[in-house]
Amino acid sequence: MDAETRVHPETGAAALVGGILEDAKDLLGQQVEMFRSEVKQELRQLRHGIVSVCIGAGIAVLGALFILTMVAHLLAAKTEIPLWGCYGIVGGGLAVIGLIMLAAGRKSVSDVHLARPPVATRALKENVEWLKSLKQRKTVEPTN
Repeated sequence: MDAETRVHPETGAAALVGGILEDAKDLLGQQVEMFRSEVKQELRQLRHGIVSVCIGAGIAVLGALFILTMVAHLLAAKTEIPLWGCYGIVGGGLAVIGLIMLAAGRKSVSDVHLARPPVATRALKENVEWLKSLKQRKTVEPTN
């Protein structure tokens, strides 16, 4: 109901309950819209996490392709470590960097709550409980 709508004394209980139910319908519509908005936000966060994982994996692969050969040969030339050992050292370092990026992306993805957005779910439960209590009061109270 609008804030400026006035209830006249001669208005019956049925009209008042009808107004309350209309307001409840509007409120539930707003709850659904809030739920949709939260789901969209969670999907954006999920997409951001997936992009981070893909970028991390891509950087790890590109780094392995371009730097591995150069650094491994440099280590082999400046130390007495065999070439295969130098490749292992460089590859292990790149693997650690890639795992750090994957862990950061995984954390971002794990923070997504697609099943039940917490704020909208809690508000919707409160409104359903309120409507149930309103219905119970209506059946218990005698009509005029």
